Amino acid sequence: MTTTSTKHHKPQTNQAEPKVKLDSEILEKMRPFLAHCLTLNHDINNPLTGVIGYTEYVLSEPEGLSKDQIALLQEVMKCGERIQRLVSALGDEKAALAKEIDVKALIESGSD
Repeated sequence: MTTTSTKHHKPQTNQAEPKVKLDSEILEKMRPFLAHCLTLNHDINNPLTGVIGYTEYVLSEPEGLSKDQIALLQEVMKCGERIQRLVSALGDEKAALAKEIDVKALIESGSD
């Protein structure tokens, strides 16, 4: 007959408490960064949409533009699209983080 002794095992709840406190402290320190990330996508994409849209419009009727001007405008498009991809990737990371923690509640709790 085998018996298991529990006197050498610490309860799981005691081990989890320091980590929860540490996570809370880290999240508290990250609050300004998280708040900025929540608005970053919108704040960058609004003007960027205009830059890309106007550039597309000018390139759609290239009469009167030199080959150098067209090349420069195409470079503007390329750079704008790169920024869009970077902001989109940041948004994906933000969404993944939001699934793990209640980012909005964390930010709102600090605005009291």
